[in-house]
Amino acid sequence: MVLTREKLTNFIKLSQNENPHGPSPLSVKAVRQMASRLHLYPGKDLEELRNRLAEKNRVSSRNIALSSGSVEMMDIIIKAFTSQDEGIVTSETTFPMYGILSRINGRTCLFSKMDRLGIDIENHIRLCGLKTRVIFVANPNNPTGMIVAHRDVQRLLESTPKNTFVVLDEAYGEYVTDSSYPNALSLLPQFPNLIILRTFSKIYGLAGLRIAYATAEESVVKELEAHRTPFSVTDIAVAAAIAGLDDEEYIRRSALINSKERISLYDALKQLGYDVVPSQANFLLVNFRDASSKEALYRRLLDRSIIVREMEPFGLKNALRISIGTQADNQALLKCLESA
Repeated sequence: MVLTREKLTNFIKLSQNENPHGPSPLSVKAVRQMASRLHLYPGKDLEELRNRLAEKNRVSSRNIALSSGSVEMMDIIIKAFTSQDEGIVTSETTFPMYGILSRINGRTCLFSKMDRLGIDIENHIRLCGLKTRVIFVANPNNPTGMIVAHRDVQRLLESTPKNTFVVLDEAYGEYVTDSSYPNALSLLPQFPNLIILRTFSKIYGLAGLRIAYATAEESVVKELEAHRTPFSVTDIAVAAAIAGLDDEEYIRRSALINSKERISLYDALKQLGYDVVPSQANFLLVNFRDASSKEALYRRLLDRSIIVREMEPFGLKNALRISIGTQADNQALLKCLESA
């Protein structure tokens, strides 16, 4: 079935880890106010957003690099810090764009073995060779929702050569409730080869506007900004992001609702007999005994206008990823599963 934008309005979409409550009303208001400036080239408010992010993260604005979504920043990192004969390390079961961007840029990408669907830092360290220049770690990991603890991130940084960049992709960081989750910013002064990625696409609900940022040592940020395509970050995205930062209560509430619904949905799926991976993100990974069982459920849900994510691009043939929706969305999903 081809799902057009028109058809999608009639579906419960639990496939792309979006904030089901949408963007902050303040971000919506900011976008509307920007409508009369769409004829102008962007760039006017970049410094304001950098300053706001610097204040939020307690760093200098010179430690903040902006990009049109995290994927653009990943591409910039590969272009800026690797050459043709140098490579990248990431995990077997993780965000596919690390490997895809490596291939697009003609770089070698090595994939570290997982430890029961968890990222194995020791395997990353073993794979890191003399020509490894970038290590990508999704934390929480997509699609498993599992985290790498602070002590393991520190161990990776301590074991990594100073000319190899460790990139922590914290796209889902705002959803984490586990106290062992890294305080990555505290590691920056000690490890200038650390780059931390954050995005406005998930909890801030701005996926359609493409806005993200990296926090890193000043010289690293200069190199990242030098490789960014001019005008890639739009004023309308910047305005929405600034407004989203202002609405702290909306973000807090989105995180709290997600946490409650994540626990509730996890428990209900387990009670129904499903093999569910504990998650710290805004999605759950469900494993099946074989591909036919997975496909049957995927089709059943689709027939009832519920879209979840198949996992073949992530290297998992017998699994589905389910985004945490609204309470009504999750109840509709469970009602369909209970009748299966």
